[in-house]
Order: sequence, then structure tokens, then C-alpha cells
Amino acid sequence: MALEKARLNLKRAEALLSKMIIRSPVEGMVLGIYARDGEAVSETTGIAEIGDIDHMEAVAEVYETDIKYVKKGQSAIFKSPALSQSLTGTVTRIAPSLTRVAIYSPDPMPNTEARIIKVYITLKDSAAAARFINLQGTALIDISSKAN
Repeated sequence: MALEKARLNLKRAEALLSKMIIRSPVEGMVLGIYARDGEAVSETTGIAEIGDIDHMEAVAEVYETDIKYVKKGQSAIFKSPALSQSLTGTVTRIAPSLTRVAIYSPDPMPNTEARIIKVYITLKDSAAAARFINLQGTALIDISSKAN
């Protein structure tokens, strides 16, 4: 009788534990946690940010006056002082709308009112890029390279 009661308690505890474990519907790395122990959450509340670090992108802010030179398929190089080497990639997407500068330069007189278009560069060496999510750097797009 005591053994049966212990088994029943174990089943209840396992069922309760399974309700307390949170599983992501997608594979990836946890980039940020937005909920803490004891906080109420719902299906519509984001509790964590998950990123696919196997397919890394650099997002370049290109001035609206220069976007006419950028095309999908062009090669690009991403550089940052935090990286031991430059990363290569390809322009895969160009945003359809303009926005304001989101990344500010250390220049004491930055053009904060500039209008830019975001250009997405898929990086070839995702493993090297995955070490630094949201890393700031410089993208050099080869406008003479093959474009689609």
C-alpha cells in the first residue's frame, strides 16, 4: 500500500514538473530572458528571446543616397575590433522602407537625422559571428561584384 502511494505521488510530481518546464517551439540559443521566478506569464507574453545562431546576419545601415548602388547577391565584408578576422557574406535582403539611423558612430558630429535603409548580409562563417550577438561593426559592400 505504501509503495503504491509513493508511486502515485511520484506520478503527480512528474506531471507537475512537466508543467513547469518551458520548451521553445524552435531550436536556437537563448539570447535574453524577460521573465523571472514567480512572475505571471501568459501565451502572449514573451519570456525569452531565442536566436538561430547557425544562420547569422549583419544588418548594415545604408544611406538613402547610396542605396541605388546596393543589389542582392553582392559580396560584403563585416569588420569589427571585437573580431580577430573579417567575416564575409552576401547581400540577401534589402528592406523596403526607410528609417532613421539606429546605430550611432563615435563621431562627435554624427548625422543622427540621416535616413537609411537596412541591408541584410548573410554571413558565411556563422560560428565566428555567433560569439557576438548584436555586435557593432562596419560592413563594406562590393558594389562591383555580381548582383541578382
